[in-house]
Amino acid sequence: MKRPRRHLATHPFLGPNNWARAIRNPRQLISFGRFTTASFAAVAVWLDPTRPAHDLDMIAVILASYLVASLGAIFLALTDRLGEGALRLLHGIDLAVLGLLAYFSEELDSPFFIFFTFTIMSSALLWKMRGVLLTAAALQLLLLAVGWSDIEDGDSELNILIIRSCYTWVTAAMLGYFATYRETMRTKMAKLASWQPAAPPTGGDSTLAASLSCALEVLESTAVVIAWRDAAARHGKAILCSARDWRALDRISPDFFAARLLPERQLALIERRGAQSAPIHALIDHFTIDTEEAAISDWRFAAVERFHSRYQAGAVVILDPAATEEIGPLMALVTARVSEQLDQIANTQEQADAAMLMERSAVARDLHDGVLQDLAAAALHLKVASTSAPLNPDGAIETASAILRKQQRAIRRFVETSRPSELETNQSLRHGLLTVRAVLERQWKCRIEIHVSPPVLLVPEDLMAEICLMLSEAVSNAVRHGNANTITVEVREDCGALMVSFKDDGGTAQHPGPRLVKSPRSLDARVRQLGGTVSCFHAPDGYTISSVLPIGGVNDAHHHAG
Repeated sequence: MKRPRRHLATHPFLGPNNWARAIRNPRQLISFGRFTTASFAAVAVWLDPTRPAHDLDMIAVILASYLVASLGAIFLALTDRLGEGALRLLHGIDLAVLGLLAYFSEELDSPFFIFFTFTIMSSALLWKMRGVLLTAAALQLLLLAVGWSDIEDGDSELNILIIRSCYTWVTAAMLGYFATYRETMRTKMAKLASWQPAAPPTGGDSTLAASLSCALEVLESTAVVIAWRDAAARHGKAILCSARDWRALDRISPDFFAARLLPERQLALIERRGAQSAPIHALIDHFTIDTEEAAISDWRFAAVERFHSRYQAGAVVILDPAATEEIGPLMALVTARVSEQLDQIANTQEQADAAMLMERSAVARDLHDGVLQDLAAAALHLKVASTSAPLNPDGAIETASAILRKQQRAIRRFVETSRPSELETNQSLRHGLLTVRAVLERQWKCRIEIHVSPPVLLVPEDLMAEICLMLSEAVSNAVRHGNANTITVEVREDCGALMVSFKDDGGTAQHPGPRLVKSPRSLDARVRQLGGTVSCFHAPDGYTISSVLPIGGVNDAHHHAG
């Protein structure tokens, strides 16, 4: 059976993914560079042999051995088995091969001195400035060892030795600088990228200032200032974070936000005596008016970058950053982090305000549907007592007193049940409605019929309390606004939902059939808060309010509110 040919893209060594990895992986890049340099050196010697000719065989042996070592290094690099020890060994082989090839081929005039650049670049990629300096020192010793015979044989090539030595150290210094710069940038970017500030529940100035200390350290600046304002606000806020402490201002002049700090560029570098420095001076003066921090007052230049987010707009000001070369990307990352945290703080405050508003609405509904309706009933009984005295006042006054005592207990129970409970229990809905019916019938002098299917239906305690409040609201509306005498309550379970309806015989209509009318506002809000739906119909024989409630809807609503 003929084996299928492997596609080049899936080849373990020749696939494009491996070449892309080699570009990003210094060890693989150096391994491929070593093999390429050795290969071209072998081809060059074959096409144009070096002098003296009697050393060609030795050069061929050295290059062949170096090619084999290069192939082995490539294999180890691609299989991720090229450890630190192997890297140092290969680097030593690079230096030894360079010395031998130079010794056997025209010494200081040897064409193999191009290997100098390769060895220095390898050390820069692997070991930064320290490795570069050690490699340069080794190359300097190699130059002296190879060139010593040229200096003593009468045909001095001292000029070549001096120039090659100078080239070695200058190249080492420049490559070492770029290697150190690369590592420093990587460290700073990683530190800023790991900046994960947590938005506090309210305010946020202290948490924001603590987060700014990270930017202060990375940018090595005198101080970091952020100024921002909400989209609908006229004045703004500002926070200054220095090495000593942090300070906040609650009223920043609108002139700072209106100033054209960034006329054309997203990032602006503003000098102390520049034309655009006036807003920065005004902002810093607000912070330093009561302090002796001369380093902040005597700032030399500032990096400013604006930001715009969903909730606010503002600017980040960095005073005298030490990292001037990489200020652009670092400033962009700091600004993005600051804008993100300000959004977190504003979003948290918005959620807290929404939760507070929902809780206040829930309390208002509970008071309206429970306490307020019972107080209205008490007021009616007192009115009856005042108009019927002295015929039979005792019964009306006793009833009003009982209602007031009941509401005292209801308010106490409301406070107790507002505390979170650890265990939620299910209770009989029919039993709870019958208990409430006895009280409502005595209050409103009406008849209430309760039908629950199945009769043993169990619901969560908080859901039963909500349905009882709905019943209280429906009875109050039916008696006060429709002069109803009978209210019929029907509750049945269907596919995990409760069908709840209140039907009364008050408020008869002149039209022949039922018509959809607007539901009572408080009852409608309560049902929607529970995740249900409600509708109200007006027929010749009275009103009917029908609602569908998911079992457990109260719990879901409270979870969303919290």
